Amino acid sequence: MVDKYTLSSVQALAKLGAETTGIDPSQNLIKVAKIHAEKNSKISNSITYFSETIEEHTKKYPGYYDVIVASKVLEHVNNKGLFVQSFAATVKPGGSLFITTPNRTFILWFVLILLTEYISQDLPRGTHQMNMMYTPEETRYLLKKNDCSIIRTRGIAFTQCGITSS
Repeated sequence: MVDKYTLSSVQALAKLGAETTGIDPSQNLIKVAKIHAEKNSKISNSITYFSETIEEHTKKYPGYYDVIVASKVLEHVNNKGLFVQSFAATVKPGGSLFITTPNRTFILWFVLILLTEYISQDLPRGTHQMNMMYTPEETRYLLKKNDCSIIRTRGIAFTQCGITSS
């Protein structure tokens, strides 16, 4: 799993019984994730962490994983084409890729950037930049360019009652 939130997503999947791998170039984040995982004996032995980029990881583990999840990562990557190429090369033939990324819309700017970074300051200013966001069409293009079959594209929306999907 390639995940900006390596700590939470990898550990959540491990709690469901998956053998998981967390990849993040931040040694500090990997260190924190390992410490957190070690606190739960049910998952600590089913998680492997690597402090490296997906591009580096792909060279050592081509066609290795059954399922790969890139959650909330694409919007932070400068070379999205290389990232998706590496991401796709790491999954086994017939495996599955999952990408979650915010859609470049006014609502995204208002909620994620203005409210979260500038008003509530829950995230540091500059964490997200509109020019780094990708639309579903742009994401599909990157996947198709790397010979990935797209089975389903879904969006999510925040409502007063929680999150809904379409």
